[in-house]
Amino acid sequence: MRLPRIHIPHPSVLLAGLATAMTIMPDQALYVILPVPGWQALLGLSKIDVGILLSTNRFIRLLTNHWAERLVHRVNATFLFVSILVLGAWVAMMYGTWPIMWVMLTGRALWGLCWSVIRQVGIMTSIDTAESGKSASVIGFYDGLGRCGSIVGMLIAGWLCSKPDMVAWRNCFWLFAVVSLLAAIPGGLARRGVEEHPSEFRKTRVSAPTDHLYSLLICGFVTGCVGTGMIVSTLGAVLARGLGDYITIGALVIGVTAVNGWMLALRYGILSLGSPVLGSLVDRIGDRRIAFIFFCVGTSILGAVAIISLVANALMTLILLVLVMAFFVCGTGLMVALSSEAGGYGSKTFSWYVTAFDFGTASGPMLAWILLDKLEAPVAMFAVCTAFYIGGAFFALDRLRRQVSTSGRT
Repeated sequence: MRLPRIHIPHPSVLLAGLATAMTIMPDQALYVILPVPGWQALLGLSKIDVGILLSTNRFIRLLTNHWAERLVHRVNATFLFVSILVLGAWVAMMYGTWPIMWVMLTGRALWGLCWSVIRQVGIMTSIDTAESGKSASVIGFYDGLGRCGSIVGMLIAGWLCSKPDMVAWRNCFWLFAVVSLLAAIPGGLARRGVEEHPSEFRKTRVSAPTDHLYSLLICGFVTGCVGTGMIVSTLGAVLARGLGDYITIGALVIGVTAVNGWMLALRYGILSLGSPVLGSLVDRIGDRRIAFIFFCVGTSILGAVAIISLVANALMTLILLVLVMAFFVCGTGLMVALSSEAGGYGSKTFSWYVTAFDFGTASGPMLAWILLDKLEAPVAMFAVCTAFYIGGAFFALDRLRRQVSTSGRT
């Protein structure tokens, strides 16, 4: 079987992806810095405060996703995109200038609003410029390029804020604020090449999948809850359980926080590099069929991870880490496939899908940390993840069967 050929998207998609990458950095930096106990003490935050700050933007999106969908019908997309990018820069400046709980909480809520609009305009641009049968490839390109900002933001934050120090904190987020403000330049150019054409993404379409929208939403919830929600938010704790607080390699001593940052950056590297390739694969095989395949493969990997997590030593933890990276490939494929299908049916369906996905990403960390707090060993958490993916595979199979039945094929 030949490898899928990557489809090069319209320049507007590249500009939208670049703007997204530049503005997402301060948000991703918080996921590296705030879980570190030293930073929590310096900022005067409790563990509950950290959990609230890292989840608020996701819960806010449950309300703002539909607002963003309606807004793109009424406001010029270029003006809207630039305005939101400037607001994102102001949020980063808030983090750096006033690092206190209520100010950062306000910033997280504002960022949730920003991300709803940024994602809506980015996917709209991808759909509007995609050739027939190439939407998944284009969406994969946009997602991959945008998530390059996650990699850069995490690596820079880990480097600048390696030790708890308020000067380092301010320098980090002021730098990100400037970069976010500069994102308005590619953001302002992104929609210029497609504004004169009617937006395919804004059209309301009536199609067979809307009759069974609930199954698409369940698949989106499971994808967000397990990968981005439960596993990403607890990977550091799982690593610390098996590796300890520090890893010694000869004379080199590496903190487990740094290892966690590298692994999360690698996860987004998989997302960035894998999304275009997996998008081409989705276009070739079909979004529903590939979603079912990835749910099945992901279920097998999670089952193996649950078994391996019973033993807490360095060797088993490294094996677990390799399997988790393989699982992230499945998660990336699922996000591309489900986003492609939802976006293909118009902005309303897509806004419902991303709301279900965001509900999963917001609920996952809370569920995972409750399981770890009550049961300590991560096996229960991975078992719940496996159960969720089994459910996702069931609904994905149901959607695939309905598609086959509707098309008249056996």
